[in-house]
Amino acid sequence: MRRARFVRVALLAALTGVLCLPMTAPAQKRGGTLVMLVQPEPPTLASYISTSGPIGQVATKVYEGLLEYDFNLKPIPSLAESWKVSADGKTITFVLQKGVRFHDGKPFTSADVKFSVLEVLKKVHPRGAATFREVTEIDTPDEHTVVFKLTTPAPYLMMALSGYESPMLPKHLFEGSDIKTSKYANAPVGTGPFKFVEWQRGQFMRFDRNPDYWRKGRPYLDRIVARFIADSATRT
Repeated sequence: MRRARFVRVALLAALTGVLCLPMTAPAQKRGGTLVMLVQPEPPTLASYISTSGPIGQVATKVYEGLLEYDFNLKPIPSLAESWKVSADGKTITFVLQKGVRFHDGKPFTSADVKFSVLEVLKKVHPRGAATFREVTEIDTPDEHTVVFKLTTPAPYLMMALSGYESPMLPKHLFEGSDIKTSKYANAPVGTGPFKFVEWQRGQFMRFDRNPDYWRKGRPYLDRIVARFIADSATRT
């Protein structure tokens, strides 16, 4: 029950990401800036070490997960285009989207998934140790295939792979550094629809459209500005 409630909160926190998902809808207008209120101001953008709502609300514009979830909590493709769970539930094979690049231009590969799960999420994320407890090994037979090996079946794992809870990180930027104090904690580099541009403490964060986003034609917005207004009277 708590995990289902969490996923619903995560979906709400990432509402602007809906602009990036394939949907049947009227033609969207392109361009423009979305100004959103985020309160309180996040202390960091390192969503891989925190479950804070405000952090996730903005970090999900930059980071993505292997899966997303529809409003019925059904897994749908994100960085993984497909997946297969073995009959015994102890092997999960993901096939990654092709042509995905991080915001610095480096390709997103199976090595980034393995690093993100085993070296970051399982070690430092508040829920990661529990989420990935049964994952003892990850094989990467090629750049676009990831194989999770589990000691016992863990159905809940398939509900915890969104960018909100399990963001995929660039191995080439984090490997060999202290993940908690990395400069990329507050200047994130992901695969998402928006690129981090600047953070004026106490005022706003700015995220610009990723022109090389792997979902062709998305996002529709040019920019997202997250504003922080501490005075409740001013907010109303």
